[in-house]
Formats: sequence, structure tokens, C-alpha cells
Amino acid sequence: MQSLDLLPQLRALPAVEEPPDATFADMIRRIREMDRDLFVTEIAIGAEFALEQIFDLQAAGGELARHTIERAHNLSSPNYEGTLSEHYLEMVNLGSDHARGFVSNLKGKVAEVKAEELLPDYFPGYQFGIAADPTQPVWDLRGVGPEGTQDIFVQVKMSARESSTDVMERMQDDPDVFFLLGSELYDAVTQASPEMAGQALDLGISNLDMTADLMEA
Repeated sequence: MQSLDLLPQLRALPAVEEPPDATFADMIRRIREMDRDLFVTEIAIGAEFALEQIFDLQAAGGELARHTIERAHNLSSPNYEGTLSEHYLEMVNLGSDHARGFVSNLKGKVAEVKAEELLPDYFPGYQFGIAADPTQPVWDLRGVGPEGTQDIFVQVKMSARESSTDVMERMQDDPDVFFLLGSELYDAVTQASPEMAGQALDLGISNLDMTADLMEA
């Protein structure tokens, strides 16, 4: 997306125009001013939209929201020692694909944190934990129930409806794993293959509205 490519131009502006305490939100506002039409067109469907909301959420969403975002960042990048904003800008410097991948991974971890809270409602008596390894294959969360019960494994997917075919293939490959899906994806999967409804769970959060839901919490 071209809007990510505007960030180097932003940094090239005279230092006197950049307040010493400028925030990520300030940078976003200045990008809008540089090419507002381009920014609005691309931001509506791009990863930058989610990231802007995430940073606004950190600043104004309250302790629970800040804790959720910080934990998601720590889980997605356990060896990174800097801040979330520093990490994102490093990815921007590496290119648009890196930045979008970073945002996608971060949103996925936010969804896993929310899943950890939600899954006991689906499976009473089970305690769920997120995999320590962010590259853990097949499942993202494991649920441990009372003695004598089998563990439950859950994969979380927050991708768009268009990925439903790939997700259904994954579900077929791993029939013993439950798939907790963003609302749009859940609707797409269960409408296309009603027989998979027993394996699919609805996270109850839209892919694009996920951060707004966290803010309300």
C-alpha cells in the first residue's frame, strides 16, 4: 500500500515540525494531511487501519485494553525488547509487506488473548492457555479439563471471508482441533459447509471491529 511508503517522507520533514513528544497518532494525522484521499482510500481496507486503532486503544482504552495489547505483542514477539510502536516502525523500514505481516500477527495474538477468555464459556470446567511457542503448529490454545477428560485444542483464525476455503481445508486436515473464527469467517465456513458447524466456533468479533470490541471491554 502506498500509504506505508509515505512514512519515509514523513521522517524527512524538517525536525522543527516534529514535536519531541510526537506520538504514533500524531504521525498518522500528518500522513493524512500529506495525501488525505490516498490515505482514506487505502486505510479502509488495509492493515494500517487496524494498527492505528491499536495504538489509539493503547492510549485511551484503559488498563485492561493496554494489558491485552501489550500481552499480545509480547506473545507474538517474545524476544523483542523495544516498544510496540518502535517495533512497528522497524517493520515499516523493512517494507510494506513486513509491516502488514506484523499487524496481521499482532491481531492474531489479540484474538488468542480474547479466545483465552471466551473458550471456558464453550467448554465449562476447562482452563485454556496460549501456546508458549508463537510458531506452534496446528493449535493455538490448549484446554485442560477435570481429571479423566481429554485436552481440547483450538486454532484461532481472524482472516477475511475470502480465506474460508483454506480454513476449511485446515479443518479437514485436523478434525480433532476446534477452530475459533472471527464472525465473518465463521459465517462463511458454516454457510459453505454446515457439517463443519460442530468443529467451528464463533469468536463473536468481526475482523475489523476486534479492537473496537476490546475498547468497550
